[in-house]
Amino acid sequence: MKILGLNGSERKLGNTEILVKEALMGAEEEGAQVEMLRLTEYKVLPCDGLAPCVFGNTRCNLQDDFNFIVDKIFESDGLVLGTPCYILESTAIIKQLIDRAFSVNYRSGREANLRRLLSPMPQEVGHLTLFCNPICYSFYSEWR
Repeated sequence: MKILGLNGSERKLGNTEILVKEALMGAEEEGAQVEMLRLTEYKVLPCDGLAPCVFGNTRCNLQDDFNFIVDKIFESDGLVLGTPCYILESTAIIKQLIDRAFSVNYRSGREANLRRLLSPMPQEVGHLTLFCNPICYSFYSEWR
């Protein structure tokens, strides 16, 4: 079993990274292979809206590290997603990754067959529904 940790914090060895590493150490003690990516060391551009990834059934054509990160996610059996909460939101790199990840579900081939999608989930807070609250991010996976 492979577990991937994604750290969305700018601070190396900060609280978020410590917590992600602790979760990964627990998985490693149970026999899993683990890996952690510091997302801030990668370039993830905003979606340009041209959508060849949706309508052309291709990988995203932006020249950044998004496809590499998505490949790592699909190689893993589990995901630990860590982000600090700044002004009631996750960090920009986490938001960029989630904004771009919607297209993965539309692709043909390996990704579509796995039916995995990283997406924000709504949370009820009074009369408001928040879609960007970092505690609401979920990783859905079709277990093998």
